[in-house]
Order: sequence, then C-alpha cells, then structure tokens
Amino acid sequence: MRARPLLPVLCAAAAAACAPAPGVGEVRALGAVRHDRVPQALPEAWLAGWEADARALPAAPIGSPEALALVRDCALRQAWLDPEALRVEPALPDGIRVVWRPRVPALAVVRRGAPVAVIASDGTVLPPGLEGALLDALLTVTWSAEMVLEPGRRVASPLLQEALAARLEAKWVRDEVGLPVVGMRRQAGVPADPDGVPPPLDFVLADGRSLAWGWSAATEERIRPPREVRVPPEEKARRLAVVLRAYPGLVGLSRVVLDRPRVHAYDVAGREVAPPNGDWMR
Repeated sequence: MRARPLLPVLCAAAAAACAPAPGVGEVRALGAVRHDRVPQALPEAWLAGWEADARALPAAPIGSPEALALVRDCALRQAWLDPEALRVEPALPDGIRVVWRPRVPALAVVRRGAPVAVIASDGTVLPPGLEGALLDALLTVTWSAEMVLEPGRRVASPLLQEALAARLEAKWVRDEVGLPVVGMRRQAGVPADPDGVPPPLDFVLADGRSLAWGWSAATEERIRPPREVRVPPEEKARRLAVVLRAYPGLVGLSRVVLDRPRVHAYDVAGREVAPPNGDWMR
C-alpha cells in the first residue's frame, strides 16, 4: 500500500542574482530570482507567491550568513515547501542557490460538497492554488466543522488526522481491489471527536455506496480495547474478497460493514443481505 506522490520529487534551483559586480561580498539586492528547473505540476499560484516574497527581500552581501538566512526564512514562509528538503547555499560566481521540493498533497477537505482545503502527507495545510487534475485525483475527507484551516499549520482535528492515517488503505482498496473509492467520512452515529478520539471511517465509492472500514491500522492497534475483537486491514481485505466473490464489484449492495466482529452487507433498499453460504466470514 505505498503512496504514489501526485507531484514529482523535484530539485528546483532559484538563483538570487543581479548584474555583475566586482565583489561577491558587496551589498546586493536579493530579489532577482531565476528558476532553473521547475516541475510543470507545481501550481502557478505557489510559484507566484514564492517570487513575490523573494522580490521583497532586502539587500545584503551576497554569500554572507545574513543573506543566506534571509533567503532561507523567505523559503520557509512558503507553506507548500518541504522544509526537510530545503537547501540554501552560495552559488558561484555571484548568487544564492535554493534547492527545494514541495510537500506532497494527500487529501482534499470537503465541506458541503465543495473543497475547502488540501492537506499534505505530513498533515500541513497547503495554500490555495492546487486545482484541475491534481485536485481531482486526491481522495477527499468530508468535514463539517466551520473553522478555517490555515495554510502552513498542522491539522489538529482527530477526523482529519485519522483520514491521513487511513488514506493508504483507501488507496489500496481503490488501486488493488479495483473499487472506485473517492473519499472518506466519519461513520454515521459517531460523535464529533469525543475527547480527541479518532472516529472510525467509511470509505465512500464514486456512486455513493460505502464500506465501513473503521480505524486505520495504527489507530486500531492503539485505541481498540484488548477485550474487543480487532480487525486489522489484512482481515478487512480478506472479508471484502469474500463479499466480492458473491457480489462482483459490489453490484446490488449499498453498504458493507467490515470493521465489526461480524460482516454485514446491505442492499440498495437498506435491507441486510444474507451470505450465500451462510457466513461472510468464510
């Protein structure tokens, strides 16, 4: 269940340089930025924000610790940039090289059917600008809270954190099993983030049908009381395979419950369906 990044890992170089000058140590404007290599998938709004912030940098001696710190601080203000991959260094003969890569978009947060934010794989809220095919390819998570998700901040909502943890399992169901999973949501009847406990999730298919998947593997192991039956992803996958043998593509079913001690399947009218051989667990 390995994640495949939606944006290519990149090494883009931006040189802050001006007209030739006699000495590298001279005080120079840092705002002239040249992008040597940028992936086509990088949203224009993100690149424009970086350029605008860079143009506003003050003058400083090129190659000095002060200049390098100014450029680094400017880069770190870009919420889409992965700080772990950032490198700022002098570039001969007369510039500063900035090597970076973007955070990887992981989830689109949806409220009342419309996307309101995008979360990176590390839980950071990305700035606006991701759109088109890149946005459409993301799994969604339905979130009813009215609070604003601020770019650059890590999400604190247990629902959003759990959706991030479960996204690789959802992608596995989509890519390996072949069911058109498009998003996740809190299971019906589960209170909103009680005492910070992550809610069990439904995986939602493109036509509105759902799989009651429950908690991600990490959360299942961490918070399920030992006396209760644990259902790891491998067991959910086995159970789903049994259901699919009886109902290929889940045709005729509206919901399958995989995270309870027993499997339950429901038809489009909401009636529970009996397993063909008397037991969904076989």
